[in-house]
Amino acid sequence: MNVVAPGIVGCPVIPLPRRCMLGAGVDLWATGRPRSQLNADFRWHQNNERRDVIPYRLLCIVFASVAVFANLHPLRAAERPATGHMNPEFSLVDQVVSDSMDIIGAEAASLAIAHNGRLMYARAYGWADNDKTKPTQIDNTFRIASNTKPITAAIVRNLIRSGRIKSTTPVFQYLAVEPYNDKLGDQRLALVTLKHLLEHKGGWDKDQKFDPKYSRNRIIKEMNLDSELTAINVIEYTLTQPLQHAPGERRAYSNFGYLVLGRVIEKATGHTYNDVLQSNICRPLSLFDIRLSATDPRNRDPSEVYYPKESGLDFSLRDALGGLASSASSLCAFMQAYWINGEVRNRTQRRSYYHFGSHPNSTTALKEQRIDGIDYVLLFNSRRNDRYKEDDKIIQRDMNLALDQIKRQSR
Repeated sequence: MNVVAPGIVGCPVIPLPRRCMLGAGVDLWATGRPRSQLNADFRWHQNNERRDVIPYRLLCIVFASVAVFANLHPLRAAERPATGHMNPEFSLVDQVVSDSMDIIGAEAASLAIAHNGRLMYARAYGWADNDKTKPTQIDNTFRIASNTKPITAAIVRNLIRSGRIKSTTPVFQYLAVEPYNDKLGDQRLALVTLKHLLEHKGGWDKDQKFDPKYSRNRIIKEMNLDSELTAINVIEYTLTQPLQHAPGERRAYSNFGYLVLGRVIEKATGHTYNDVLQSNICRPLSLFDIRLSATDPRNRDPSEVYYPKESGLDFSLRDALGGLASSASSLCAFMQAYWINGEVRNRTQRRSYYHFGSHPNSTTALKEQRIDGIDYVLLFNSRRNDRYKEDDKIIQRDMNLALDQIKRQSR
C-alpha cells in the first residue's frame, strides 16, 4: 500500500504548457509562470561550452532525434526499465532521474523520497547487471561514497552520548599513534579533538596540500612498506605532515578526518567499523542493506549493482569515510532518524542539510533534508569525472524544482 503524506500529493499532475523554439540556447519547455518563479534550471554543456538555461524537462521525446543534443542519448530513456510503483503525481522526479542518467552516463539509478518520516516514493531505473538482464530493483544497493560520513558521525555522536568517548578528547593521544619516522609534522596535531574531526575543522585542507585518501602509492613508497597499506599506516604517515591551519580555526572538508574517526570507533568499542555500524545503526533502525562495498566485484554483496567503469580505489581504506553501499530507501530511512550532521533527529525541529558524494567513474550520490520535512536520496552508478561538481549542483537544483512543483500542484 502506498503511504501518501498529506498536503504533499493528492491531485493529478497538471501537464506543463509547452513552448518550442529552435536555435542556439533552445528553450524547449516553459512552465507558464514568470521566469523569476523558477528557483533553478538545468544548464547544459556541449563541446565544453555552456548552453542557455533550460528547465528540467529537457529530454522530451519530441526532440529525441535532434542531432544537436545527440550526446545526451535521449532514446535510451525509452529503452530503460524502471521498477517500483509508478505514481503519475511524481512524474517530474522520474524525468529528473532519467535526464540525469543520460547526462552522466549511468546505467542504474535509485530514488527514495520521504516526508515527515513516511516513505512517499521509491523507484529504481536501468540495469543492475552488465548483461542488461536484471532491471534495477529498489532494494539494489549502490556505493554512497562520502554519504558514508554522516553515518560515521552518527556512530561517533552515539558513543559520545553514551559516555564511551568525549568530544574534547585529543584524538591522536587517544589512539596512541605516532608518526612513522618519529618526526611530528606539526605541534598543533596534539590539539586535534573528536569535535574538530566531526566538523571538518582538524586543520587539514586537501585543496592546499594533498589528500591521503588518494595518496596510496606515495605513502607506500615513502614508508617503504612491503605489506598492504592499512588505515593506521595512513595516520602514521599523515602525522609527519604539517597542518594547513590551526585546529578549530575554519572548516575544510576532510576525508582523512573521517578515516581517523573510523579508528576511534574501533578503539572505543573493541570491534570493527562494520560490526559497530550494524549494531549501533542498522539493527536498531531495521536497515539490513547498508554494508561495506569492496574493491573486487566478487567480494561485494549480490544486491550491489555493477559499475560500467570501476573507480580504481582501494575500498579497504575507505570504510568510515566513503566505503559503504546502501539502497536509496535505507539511506532515506537513516535520515529519518538522524540529521546529516550525525545528530539524533527531532521531528519537532526544522533543519536543512545537503550532502553529496562521488567516486571516480562509478558513483554519484545525493541526499538532502529539506526545511519542509521532505527528504530524498538519489544514487547513480556513474560519474562524469570532469564535470561532477557541476552535475551535483544541476541535479540537486532540479530535484528541488520538481519537488516544489509537485507541492504546488497538490494544493
